[in-house]
Parts: sequence; structure tokens; C-alpha cells
Amino acid sequence: MWIADVERGVARLARAARGETFYALAFHGAYAERGRRIAGPVVGANSEEGCAELHGDDDDDDDAGGGFDGVRWNPADWKYEELTLASRANARTYRALSALGRDGTLAAWDRLEARHDRAILAAARTLAARARAGVGAFARLRRAADFVVFVHDPSRAGAALARRTIPARVFARLFPEQAAQAAARAALARQPVAEQVRYAISRFGVFTPPLTSEEAVARLVELGAAAVPALIAAMRAPAHGWQAAMALAKIGPPAAAPAVPALRAHLRRGSDASRWAAIALGRLGQLDELAALAAPRGRVDADRRALAIGGLVAARPASYPHLAALLARRARDLTAVVGEALRPGSAAYAPTPPALSTLAAVATSPHAVLRRDVACALSSDGLASVGPRRAALLAAMLRDRDAEVRRLAAVNLGFIGRDGRAHVAALRAALADAEAKVADAARAALAELAPG
Repeated sequence: MWIADVERGVARLARAARGETFYALAFHGAYAERGRRIAGPVVGANSEEGCAELHGDDDDDDDAGGGFDGVRWNPADWKYEELTLASRANARTYRALSALGRDGTLAAWDRLEARHDRAILAAARTLAARARAGVGAFARLRRAADFVVFVHDPSRAGAALARRTIPARVFARLFPEQAAQAAARAALARQPVAEQVRYAISRFGVFTPPLTSEEAVARLVELGAAAVPALIAAMRAPAHGWQAAMALAKIGPPAAAPAVPALRAHLRRGSDASRWAAIALGRLGQLDELAALAAPRGRVDADRRALAIGGLVAARPASYPHLAALLARRARDLTAVVGEALRPGSAAYAPTPPALSTLAAVATSPHAVLRRDVACALSSDGLASVGPRRAALLAAMLRDRDAEVRRLAAVNLGFIGRDGRAHVAALRAALADAEAKVADAARAALAELAPG
């Protein structure tokens, strides 16, 4: 559905940038908010002259432009970042797609999004073929010999996605670093596991190929128990010990259990790894240990107490009883730290259906900060399979004695979509809430749930 719009944009570009030599056109910026909204891509283009104008010699800089990840191939850094794709037909299509997605299950939404991605790729292939043939608007656009059309989405497939519309020989010529990086990763995969672990840890804090810091952590998590001894030792590194603790937290139980003594030591004495050590202890079930550190007695300093509470927060829903016990002490400072740690938007987590009974119990807790947390947790995609039950819980929370709980319940009834529609009457009743913020949230939720 984009072909005609893109051709019109290319024709305008050919007139406006007469004399410039273009080397690429790319689809980019497509956006989907799972179960709620889907937005189409824009199309950008760039010329040799445009790249030189904006970035000068940056294209020779390894970090800035010397490969697929540099400014030369990033549409957000292009002179002609967006060719208008604003036809009324496209706007109507996306309103209909979003409405269709909201009316279905998350599985249906995922199929819709995948189909949308395939449609973008098909359009890019069609335009690439037209550009190579020099037909339509491309006949009037001055193009480099290796002019390419691709889909740019670094958050997902990156260069692998671009490769699907760029001929293999052209791709190899334009991006030789991709083949070199693939060869380096393949060579690493053939190494003994101990060497893979050593190399991955050596890449902490490094953000260049063949293995970035983020990829190194992911690889260590994949290796699991085999990586644990080396990660325990790596926590002592002053600059990147926190990444070792983070990897242990992500490995989790039971594989990371041997790290508990070292994690406990880092948390108690304080180190670069303390924050992630607390989170790892929470995920490894060391809740009594964390609760003891968080309790306002003894000589535990405030920073250590806050870290311990952060570890408990990371262990929800299992840690709700420990958090409730801390709040029951009615210590003002402690209550403030727990409240900040559970502030909506700062500590989201993804409960699964077995946790619903726990959430239902905490929804009636005497502590408003925990009830607020539950109102947020009920919006998680992980509870989609028990959608009607979580919607009923949110609807009941519209009658909570705490206005912020009521507001969050209204917001999240709108957010969950289809299952929230069974409780439109409760939302309409909330329009009369004495607190304006609750009434406003109910009004917005009703708008979200309106058909179409």
C-alpha cells in the first residue's frame, strides 16, 4: 500500500534535489504497541552530497559511519529522513488495523504485526526492483551504481533485515564488516566453553563488534551454570563488576545458586556490584536475607537498606509478604523507600497467570503502595490468558479507598483493551468520582475502549 506514495515522494525528491546522487532509500520508524496501536513506516533517502553536508568526514570514522551501524546507513541521520507517506487511505488503514488488533487476542495481534512486517518487506523488494530497472519515478532520480532499498530496524534484525532486499554481492561490497563480524562470532562459538566465558567477560563495557557488552551478557546467560564461577570472580572488577552481577541475576535459579555467598558479601560490604547483587539475591529466593538488611534496626546504613529493598522489589510477587511486613513497621523513612521503589513506571515486572491469586490477595492489602503496585501489574501482557479475571480485579479496584489506586485501575482497564469492555459500566460510574484525576482517567479509559 506504500508503493504509489513512495513513487510520488521519489518524484518530488528528484525535482528538489536535482544534481544530487542518491545511494539509498529505506523504510524506517514503523511502530507497534502490543495489543494497542500500530503505526506505519516512513521512507527516507540520502545522497552522497546530503551525507557530506550533514556529517563531513564522519563517514570515515569507525564509530560514526564506517559500516551498517554508522550515520551513512541510519535514516535518522539522513538529509531526506522522511518522504511524506500521509495519504488518507494509509491513515484509514492504520486506524482500522489498530482497532482490529485491540479487538483480538495478543496472539492475533502478534500475527497481525508479523503480517505488517512482511508487507513492508514486500514493498521494499518491489521498490528495489523498480530502482534497479530505473522505471517510474526512479528513472528521474540520479542514483549511485550500488543504489539500494532496504528496511531499517536496528531494534530487531538490523543488518540481517537489510540483507533481505539488497543483492548479496552488493551487500558484501557495501558492508564488508558484516562478514568479518559473522566470521569472528562463528570462530568464538567453536572455542571451548571456558574460553567463550573468558572472552565474553572481557567484553564488558565494550560497545563495538564482534561482541558488544550487551551481547556478552546475553551469551553468558545462555551458557548458564558454566559461566557462574567466572562471573563470581568478575564481580570484584571495579569498573564492570556490576555486569557480572547482572548476568548472575539473569541466569537465576538454580544455576546461579552457588553465587549466593559472594552476592551476599558484595551487598553487605558495598561494591560496584551491590545493586545487581541485591537483585540477584532476590531472584535467587534470598528474601529473608534481604528483609533482614532492609529492617530499620542495627547498624545497616541507609544505602544498603535501599539496595535490599530493591532486591525484594525485583522478587515480586513472591516478596509481597516481606514488603508488607516492612510497611507494617510504620517507620516513616522505610515506608518512603518502599514507596519510591514501587513507584509506577520505575519497577514494572511481568507476573504470569499462576501469580493471579497472589495479586488478588495483595489487592486487599492494608498498604496502599502495594495495592497501587498490583493495579499496575494487572496490565501485564503475561496475564492476557486470564484477561477476564484480571479485568474484574481492576474493576473492583475502582472502588478502592485510595484515589491513586482508583486512578491506576481506570488507566489499566483502558490499557488492557478488549477484556476491559466488560466493565464499561464501572468506568462510567467512576466519572462521578470526587477526585478529578480518577474521573479523568475513567474518561480516557472509556475512549480507549470505544469501538473503532
